[in-house]
Amino acid sequence: MKKMLIAEDEVHAREALVAFFESQGFEVRCAADGQQALRIGNEFVPDVLITDWLLEGECSGVGVARALARALPHTAIILVSGYPMAELRAITADLEVEAYMEKPISLFELNAVVERAAQKEAAKTTT
Repeated sequence: MKKMLIAEDEVHAREALVAFFESQGFEVRCAADGQQALRIGNEFVPDVLITDWLLEGECSGVGVARALARALPHTAIILVSGYPMAELRAITADLEVEAYMEKPISLFELNAVVERAAQKEAAKTTT
C-alpha cells in the first residue's frame, strides 16, 4: 500500500484530502502544522507528500518539503497554495517538486498527479 502524508492547516481541506486518498487505497497520515509534518514524515516515510505552502507554526510547507526531500529523496512532493504560484516556484527551484497546484484543488486532478508520481517511482525502481 502506498503511503501519503498530507500537511494542511485548514481542517476541512485536510479531512477531505485524507478521506479521498484513503478511498483510493492509500495509507494516509496528516499534520496540521510544519513541526508535526516533519515528525510524522520522518517516522512514517511517505511515498507522497502533499503540503500547503503556508502552514501554521515555525516551519512552513516549503520547510517541510526541503527537510523531507533531504531525508527521504524518493518521496514525491506536491506543493499547494491559494497564492500565485510564481513566487512558490521561485523559492523551490532547487527542489524536485512533482507538481504545484493552486487552490481550490480538484481532487481528480490531484489524484492524477499522485498516480503519475507513483508510476515514475515504479519505473525508477524497475530500471
